[in-house]
Amino acid sequence: MKVTEGKNGKIQSGGGWPMQLLSVACLSIAAKMEETHVPVLLDLQILEPKYVFEPRTICRMELLILTVLTWRMRAVTPFDFLPYLAASVLPVDSSAILSRATNLIISSRRVVDFLIFRPSTIAAAAMLCASVKIAAPSASDNAVCFSYFSEWNKDVVGECRQLMEEYLIDACPSESPPSHTHSPVGTVSAAACVSCNVEKSSAGVVKAEPPPLKRRRLVDGECG
Repeated sequence: MKVTEGKNGKIQSGGGWPMQLLSVACLSIAAKMEETHVPVLLDLQILEPKYVFEPRTICRMELLILTVLTWRMRAVTPFDFLPYLAASVLPVDSSAILSRATNLIISSRRVVDFLIFRPSTIAAAAMLCASVKIAAPSASDNAVCFSYFSEWNKDVVGECRQLMEEYLIDACPSESPPSHTHSPVGTVSAAACVSCNVEKSSAGVVKAEPPPLKRRRLVDGECG
């Protein structure tokens, strides 16, 4: 069966076979990415399919998919840049700073303003905010972190850092009633706000102890 491609990279042939071919090609690509032993293409076409495609047809569809994806097989997130930034800037024991930066990145997913920034920019801004809060680095340390970015990207990282300090650090409510919702939204929100709870617990706030219980004075009659 022949796959016909248009100028915009879309399949021009009609019928019900394109989606089935697309499914088989996606399975084949995923198997090549994840499995050490790639199954035979015929084994991917099971459950009595309406069409059975030849290997060269599936291969052409795989190339079409990879072209549309520009050969990017995985999503790049800010977490991919944290180990690199930590090894380049932070001291050997940087677990606390990495944990804080991770919490900031998770919290940033709730603010739509961060969608305009690249993952590397969010990672750098989170690392700088975490360093200031925990290690209080000098200006030279910040300069080392910014040295990995161009002049334009330095301004963007600074803007992202300012938003992070405004929305994720300064905007954390000091007093908020505990949420007991068990919905997916409530669970994600509780996980994203874990950085606020960490700051509160480390702020050195000591709760007032309850007053001691009054001792009941025993009279001589009660002792007898």
